[in-house]
Amino acid sequence: MNNKILFITVFISNIAFGAVLSLPNTIKLTNTKNTNRIVQKSAQKLYNRGLERNIATSKIEASLQNTPHITQMMAQNILASLPSLKEDDIVSFIAHASLHKQTVDLSAYEDIIALVQQHSPMLLDKELVQKIEKVSNENERLKIIGNLA
Repeated sequence: MNNKILFITVFISNIAFGAVLSLPNTIKLTNTKNTNRIVQKSAQKLYNRGLERNIATSKIEASLQNTPHITQMMAQNILASLPSLKEDDIVSFIAHASLHKQTVDLSAYEDIIALVQQHSPMLLDKELVQKIEKVSNENERLKIIGNLA
């Protein structure tokens, strides 16, 4: 019951403040067969580096802070909002972090900043930082909605 109240409160506040920006498009993009494509590609990247397939997959899943479906939705949101990044950049970021036993949360501001700094030739200017903050907030909402479902 408390989860429903929280969900309704978050939903109404998002509508009231106009914060629901690209969630419908993101959800629509990920309702395909490949809802965990990022996880599979990241595990494949580790497999190509010499890890066994099942160990690579378990390392990726242990590194991610969210479910594969939510992670895929967050990645799609990042790709839609930050066109300088490609899917391979996110895959490489997740694979590298999991190889070094670091956690990855694509809703965390610092993780998105690290991703952009590693894979984008652009300098962090005020406009880009604002976009990253917006993506982080949207992905945080996705995480909350995903945890309520």
